[in-house]
Amino acid sequence: MRNAFVAQMQSCDPERLIFLDESGSHISMTRARAWAPRGKRAHGVVPRNRGRVTTMLGALSIDGIEAMMAVECGTTAKVFLEFIDEHLAPKLRPGDIVVMDNPGAHHATGVRERIEARGAKVVYQPPYSPDLNPIELAWSKIKAALCASRVRPDSMFHAT
Repeated sequence: MRNAFVAQMQSCDPERLIFLDESGSHISMTRARAWAPRGKRAHGVVPRNRGRVTTMLGALSIDGIEAMMAVECGTTAKVFLEFIDEHLAPKLRPGDIVVMDNPGAHHATGVRERIEARGAKVVYQPPYSPDLNPIELAWSKIKAALCASRVRPDSMFHAT
């Protein structure tokens, strides 16, 4: 299944591929390592409670992030459809190929129809294959930047 998916992706025009995924974060995210002068102990602050989860939904193409949305809940069918309608669909062009993994929200009624209504095609990744989705690398960089800047995900909703 993985080999067939990889072969399918290799036959696609990279300019037409759009990879979707979501990633969660919480207020106690912090770096696992720190620097301190030799002989000194590194200190940091980590909130005791994780707080609410902030879910980031995104779409990545060869040109970079195409669409992004953050919500203070998990990815439900309603949330995912809102992401498609308000953020992804306006960016889709006929012939685009939208690649996503397999959580229930991605298979909800209306997902495929909304994407195909824009002339794009839906392709699902093989189960348990996050390594085949390049947006995972973007999430890694975004989360590292959040940890390094000490921006708490809940403050993303209140930025000016």
